[in-house]
Amino acid sequence: MARTAVAATLTAAGTAVGYKLTTRALRGRYSFAGKTCVVTGGSRGFGLVIARKLVRAGAAVAICARDADQVRRAADELARRGEPGRVVGGVCDVTDRESVRRFLATVTEALGPVDLLVNNAGLISFGPQASLTPQDYEDSLATHFWGPYFFTEEVLPAMKRRRSGRILNIASIGGRVPLVHGNAYTVGKHALVGYSEGLRTEAVKFGVYVTTACPGLMRTGSPRHALIRGKHEVEYAGFKILDSLPGLSCSAEYAADAALGAVKEGRAEVIPPWPFAAVATFHDTFRNFSLDLLGLLGRAMPDAPGPIGAQTTPAVKGYEVETPLSRSALTGLTQRAAVRNNEV
Repeated sequence: MARTAVAATLTAAGTAVGYKLTTRALRGRYSFAGKTCVVTGGSRGFGLVIARKLVRAGAAVAICARDADQVRRAADELARRGEPGRVVGGVCDVTDRESVRRFLATVTEALGPVDLLVNNAGLISFGPQASLTPQDYEDSLATHFWGPYFFTEEVLPAMKRRRSGRILNIASIGGRVPLVHGNAYTVGKHALVGYSEGLRTEAVKFGVYVTTACPGLMRTGSPRHALIRGKHEVEYAGFKILDSLPGLSCSAEYAADAALGAVKEGRAEVIPPWPFAAVATFHDTFRNFSLDLLGLLGRAMPDAPGPIGAQTTPAVKGYEVETPLSRSALTGLTQRAAVRNNEV
């Protein structure tokens, strides 16, 4: 019996290694040098970190966001890091298809056809389910699903004709495992994961590889711009502290390396850092037990203020409800990341 188990384990391991080596050889090793890359939400946070790495790798990079001043500052920084004329920054609302078309027309004219699309633009919201509104869900789906869909629909036909291209969809661990007090965000990211995985199964025969990144907590500095509902100060301080904990969260640079490394290899999915990959595997394998554990966490979280049935609270930005606790040494790593990544 023991020999049989060992033989089965070795066979499975050998099969997995063989599959990985074979598929890697078929896909080839992708290089960003000389490629035209578009990063949505690239003016700050994780998108800016990815854009920096692409510029460093020799790519022509176009970034977009809704805030013109942030786009200008980020584009100026990227231009200083790269070659002259190889960086484009533009104002674009990813939820507006015409805005997407105008931006991509500018990119194509300035830099050429898009080789890599990074759908990164996101909207973080945090608060108990009772405090959310239908608009929270609509905004999440508009940003996390329809935005990537609009961009992909514009660039994918040309990629198919060239039989070459890469699409990186930045989802979240929240797209694999529900986030307690993050239900609107969870819904949007689950939609993106489903779209991204389904798209990959059909695009691959045209030589286009779609990668879904589902990072866990990253120190990008983004909590400042999260929409907070419920007991604002408590919700925000807890979120920001978790985002800063070494071991639980990872640097944005580490996550960007993992995501771009997966793109180079044409992999379907990447979940950095590794503890969150383990969480996703556990949730997939023991879903009922995992949801029960998350239910216990939900019991410990603060309820929305007010009587049941009338608990909707205003949404405020994180930086509007800072407290001594959220500015303390416990959040130092996130605060430094905010300065570094154009979040302030």
